[in-house]
Amino acid sequence: MRHLIATSNSDEAKLRMALGIFAHFGCRLGEPLLRHDFFAVAAQRDWRMADIGRGIAVGDELEYFKRGDNNSVCLTERGFAAM
Repeated sequence: MRHLIATSNSDEAKLRMALGIFAHFGCRLGEPLLRHDFFAVAAQRDWRMADIGRGIAVGDELEYFKRGDNNSVCLTERGFAAM
């Protein structure tokens, strides 16, 4: 089933998509996700990776995410609270 949020063009919707991927994996504060984790969920939900990338970029600006080793992305306290 296609998730409705995938059709929204707003940065907030794209951020929610990225946060939803962390929720999908049950991530806790500071737990990293790798690029292939985002690809896998985006493919399941028929989301565009460009939208996920923009959501991560917005989250970076809001300090919801922290970049880690091997292009990983971790939730910060702000990101975890927003999830």
